[in-house]
Amino acid sequence: MGKSRPVLSNVQELSLLGSLCHPRIVRLFAHRHTRTHSYLAISERGTFSELEAGLMVSDVGEALNYIHCKSIVHRDIKPENLLVSIERVAAGVSRLKLGDFGLAMVVTEPVFTICGTPTYVAPEILNETGYGVAVDVWALGVILYILLCGFPPFRSRDRNQEELFKLIKQGHLHFLSPFWDHISEEARGLVRALLQPEPTVRLTAGQTLLHPWVKAMAADCRQGAPNDKAKRNTVKMKAEQDQAQQRHQNNASELTSEKSESTKKEPISPFGIALDSLTRIIIHNLLPPQSCS
Repeated sequence: MGKSRPVLSNVQELSLLGSLCHPRIVRLFAHRHTRTHSYLAISERGTFSELEAGLMVSDVGEALNYIHCKSIVHRDIKPENLLVSIERVAAGVSRLKLGDFGLAMVVTEPVFTICGTPTYVAPEILNETGYGVAVDVWALGVILYILLCGFPPFRSRDRNQEELFKLIKQGHLHFLSPFWDHISEEARGLVRALLQPEPTVRLTAGQTLLHPWVKAMAADCRQGAPNDKAKRNTVKMKAEQDQAQQRHQNNASELTSEKSESTKKEPISPFGIALDSLTRIIIHNLLPPQSCS
């Protein structure tokens, strides 16, 4: 599976990315492209436990805190732009790096340009009231929501972009059952703090790193030995999620059999679309990390 973009749009990105050196941001050593395009290979992965999600938020938070301190706003934070390093902290748990700086820019005053990916765009961008680095934190909140339950917090039932933008600007969060039944209140609290419609109330990247849930989940992952309570919660949550998904599969099969015995449906989410299409987290493979002098 590949990704391509016109080379002309890479000029600013390569310049900006080349000036950055941080363990949680992909390092630019060289670039190769054809006369018209550059290419990146990507792969796919499913949903994640609270432990994994906490470490991922910590990794992305570190990257955002670093670039925000340099007055750089990324403006396109989404799963496709999170690259997985071969650096591991425990069996099956990898570290993330932030990539794709094609829309990034140095911001010294409010920006009014509307850009980004619809699902992850912050309300202040849509309201055209001027925005800054806080839009990246909003997008991190959307990613965390997806990691924990498998679908976005704001989505149009009919995939209507105008309706989606209206929902984002309203900013009403819902933790739907059964998908959120066994997610901890601490994790929900962080989601609420990241998805504050008012950017001045929203957590900063630095504050996100200091959130108790992020610190606890990341510490457990880094130690490679989650505490007993975390283990029990993770196992219980996985079992309950599997049961919930099986119930939805059975319901979908029953509905399908009423219409056609030969047609098989995918599990359906509360938004009326296939769960499989929502639970894919697209990631990039990356060369081993190197230290920055």
